Amino acid sequence: MILPTITFEPPRPPPSWVATEIAQPALPGAGGSSFSSWVAQRSEDGQHTLVAGCVATPIPGWVEPMRRPAMARTTGLILATAERIVASPVVVTSDTGNVLELTVAGSPAGTRASAYARRFIAFGDSAANDNEHKIFTCYFVCGSKAADAKPLDACAEIAARAELRGGALPPAPGLALSTIAWLVHHARQTVLGGGAVVATAGLLAIVTRRKPRARI
Repeated sequence: MILPTITFEPPRPPPSWVATEIAQPALPGAGGSSFSSWVAQRSEDGQHTLVAGCVATPIPGWVEPMRRPAMARTTGLILATAERIVASPVVVTSDTGNVLELTVAGSPAGTRASAYARRFIAFGDSAANDNEHKIFTCYFVCGSKAADAKPLDACAEIAARAELRGGALPPAPGLALSTIAWLVHHARQTVLGGGAVVATAGLLAIVTRRKPRARI
């Protein structure tokens, strides 16, 4: 299986991009998460920087209620990475599903975005001979410290064209996970509903734990 990765094509101008160093956000150790890919580049003029990364986390299976916490986790990673690029805390000012616009926290309404991002979810096995399933939460961020809008237009274009390659179909949830998901959807029809919600919240918190917000 080809591990999920993000592909992107920087537009021109600027004439070229070069590899750069951007610190990876910290990941919670208890969840077994680790970066499976990490690419950081900056424009030749140094005005803007992009990062594409994927985080692999073991999961017992997949049910749709897990999607929301997985996306929230990815958004947390995006914000932490964007802060390193922009050199200031950022907030989401536009969320159209997988595409995000980020602005420096505390900026007046209508302020132009400081960074653009995309987020993806993919699945795969940890190894060809291993039955351990993994979710890959992948994201792309491009931003700038510069006030000039021109480089940010380039970032928006790259983010719009970023794609996820590789991966597999979601793994089957198994009996336990399927039962918990069913109880949540039918909580009003069973006295176990309240307990099921608590159990699911605990399970999803472990499987798709969102990392603490990291500051620069």
